[in-house]
Amino acid sequence: MKSKIISLLLLFFIKFLFINNCFSQIGNVDTSHILLESPVYDIRNPQFDKTGTSLNYSIKDCLLAYEKWSSGMNSLIAVRFMKYNSLSPEILLTDESSLNIKPSVAYFIEQSTQPENNPGAIVYQTNRNGNWDIYFSSYNMVSWSVPIAISADTADEIEPCISPYKINNALNFMVTYKKGNDIYLKNFFNGVWMNEFNITMNDTSDCFSPVISKSPIGSNGEFFVAYNRRINSNSNQITYQRLIVNSDGSLNFLFTNNIAQPKHKII
Repeated sequence: MKSKIISLLLLFFIKFLFINNCFSQIGNVDTSHILLESPVYDIRNPQFDKTGTSLNYSIKDCLLAYEKWSSGMNSLIAVRFMKYNSLSPEILLTDESSLNIKPSVAYFIEQSTQPENNPGAIVYQTNRNGNWDIYFSSYNMVSWSVPIAISADTADEIEPCISPYKINNALNFMVTYKKGNDIYLKNFFNGVWMNEFNITMNDTSDCFSPVISKSPIGSNGEFFVAYNRRINSNSNQITYQRLIVNSDGSLNFLFTNNIAQPKHKII
């Protein structure tokens, strides 16, 4: 009986101790803020990238891109640098004469000696020429280049994704996108656009929604490209390929793997 009373008193003491030492989280730790707003434009599809090499906690900023819609037929691509408590002035890369959508951002950070304002690039999808094209603009730590089409093809190129890398002491960019039913790669190497490469030419499926990321292991020019494959009207499959950029800018594909079986539809 005595031991039971002691046990009950001990439990009561522990409960009392926890209740009197638990506090709600202070407001400035877990708070949401409005990052961007406009009485004129709809702000959509924000995309940002902090680093293209490795996770580096000494870096103070990231590159932010987003869409600004003035109507259902006109949208802009805007860019800013963002810190945890501030935004740089907005820079517009496009005008309002067309639809400019789906920005993808690459921000290159090699080491902590440059904690902010590093080089980078953006690709986006636009119908300014009457069909969907992919345009590219780069940042040289001073200003943005005039956007240019990475391909003059009359076919639609959509769903771009970009990643930076460095070879031969030069900053390069690898872009992937969808054209027709296939996934393509285009390499901006040593300041020159290489020929596009169809990485699904032997696949009869409709391939879509590509993403590219530099490999966390291996050489600086090693990448993974993942995309969806439409198996049938009810099922999709995720596939990825691993590749290496050679010293001359050519591509060497290592393998292709499926990471989801078509048992359920993957949206």
